[in-house]
Amino acid sequence: FDGVRPKAAFVTLDDVDRFSGSSFEEYVSNVYKNLGYEAAVDSEDKKIDHHILLLPSGRLTKGLVIECKHSDNPANIKNSEGIIELASSLGKYRGRYPCDFSGMLVTNAVCFSEETVQIAKENGLSLCSRKNIEEWINNTPVEKSKIV
Repeated sequence: FDGVRPKAAFVTLDDVDRFSGSSFEEYVSNVYKNLGYEAAVDSEDKKIDHHILLLPSGRLTKGLVIECKHSDNPANIKNSEGIIELASSLGKYRGRYPCDFSGMLVTNAVCFSEETVQIAKENGLSLCSRKNIEEWINNTPVEKSKIV
């Protein structure tokens, strides 16, 4: 040991907080790839946020559309913007692919606003916050080299 600590080979929570929005999407996509899913980022429309698509295969009986919302200040509560975008995008994917899709909003923020929780509940959508990301870091590590 020469006094300089080697960099961690895997993504940490501090890394997640420093990610750009696109690096955060890439991280979430890699978590699901590490879990054995086929994950692709839909970047068809450059004017809107991209979605991560998990298409049905093996363990997944229906598709999953993931909307990622990175927060520069994770202590902030995530508002309803992302969940509204997600709910409105599901029809597009249901029309494009011969399967049904559910949706999930993922953020590094500590929690969601009450309005976001209510909209998610009304639309049958899942929410993943900072606590879930901490679990991914511990149970499904992603190599830093996989994130650009």
